[in-house]
Amino acid sequence: MKNKIELYLNIRPRSFQRAGIARSKTGKPYVFKSPQKRAYQDKLKYRVINEIRKQERETGEKFKKLSGPIKITELTYYFNTKKLALWEQYRDIKPDLGDNLNKPLLDVLKDLVMGDDEDIVAIDGLSKRWAKNPSIHIVMEEV
Repeated sequence: MKNKIELYLNIRPRSFQRAGIARSKTGKPYVFKSPQKRAYQDKLKYRVINEIRKQERETGEKFKKLSGPIKITELTYYFNTKKLALWEQYRDIKPDLGDNLNKPLLDVLKDLVMGDDEDIVAIDGLSKRWAKNPSIHIVMEEV
């Protein structure tokens, strides 16, 4: 049976640009990652670990990482709004669903639930929606 993981992360989705290359005072290049992105990824990591532990307690089974080719069958980013009429509606404003929204999450999932993000071969059901509470819902499975 193929391994499948479903995570509900109670955190506001955030978009970040890729890390940049900067130069030190001596002229030596280094990779620069913003402190905000680092703090956000730390919060994401904490939420993922807590969700994994919660699932282990509920099922009584040890968590098993995904391996080999991986398909994301659902990845939904929920952004908060107080307007009840908008809940569950698609969000058609920034941030866009490109790499800047996905990369922080996939970087955190790497090593925690899968080997490497290059193992992801497909992303189906990618969306952003309005909701009462901000969160991220992801379902991943081995292909």
